[in-house]
Amino acid sequence: MLKVVIDGGPGTGKTSVIQALSEKKYLVEPEAARIVLHRRKRSKQNHYIFFDRGLISSISYFILNKFKITKKMESDIKETKYDCIFIVHPLPRRLYVNDEVRRESYANSIQIHKKIVRAYKKYGYKPILVPFGKVKQRTDFILNRLERI
Repeated sequence: MLKVVIDGGPGTGKTSVIQALSEKKYLVEPEAARIVLHRRKRSKQNHYIFFDRGLISSISYFILNKFKITKKMESDIKETKYDCIFIVHPLPRRLYVNDEVRRESYANSIQIHKKIVRAYKKYGYKPILVPFGKVKQRTDFILNRLERI
């Protein structure tokens, strides 16, 4: 089973893409359920499992907030291997909306997005940028790229 991360800064549309993949009967898991990496689960569609964010995202938030990255975090990141990383391109400023969960400013969300990309590269991944578009276009982009892997 290929472990595929859908990641990006706040307000980029990750959750919408994850929901669309779930509606297409792909197996999706929130990152908090990373224990599933060690289980053998089969999706109704193909052999993919999609994660809403990866462990490496936490590094970006720690760096941004000037928190210390612990040895345990480093160890967890090195032990957890993903097969493919997709980073959802930020929404245009005019579409970015704050709510009770998303409190970051647009400028801050762009800064986080860049740190997320850098963090994945630091750990040896080659993230694929998902271009801005409607949810269906983004989902199709991801699935088409995965077919070529």
